[in-house]
Amino acid sequence: MPRAIGGVLHARADTLLAKLRDETLDNVMPTRRSRGKMLVGPNRATQLQEDVFVAKILHQLRNTHHGYELEEHGQRDLLDAHTGHVSSAFPELVVLYVVALLAQPARALSGAWF
Repeated sequence: MPRAIGGVLHARADTLLAKLRDETLDNVMPTRRSRGKMLVGPNRATQLQEDVFVAKILHQLRNTHHGYELEEHGQRDLLDAHTGHVSSAFPELVVLYVVALLAQPARALSGAWF
């Protein structure tokens, strides 16, 4: 794709990823945050770094949306720490990923496009 278009798409992806991260962290239950870490599990015994928590909670929200059973306590523990809010940035990221697949399928599938 032309560099100018690629630059715009990459900048937009960066903006959307930041929004997705911020909104996800803004919707952690207040008693589940402590000094930049998310407290999950029984007695809030497990501490997760913010970025790790964001990745795990989005994965679990996707699973529940698709109707997957929550068989492990760890799956429910993550969801218990969050309101369930999904950022409006998420669907736009999906559109950008489709553009990436069309523009450079090998790079998009390898995870190197964004």
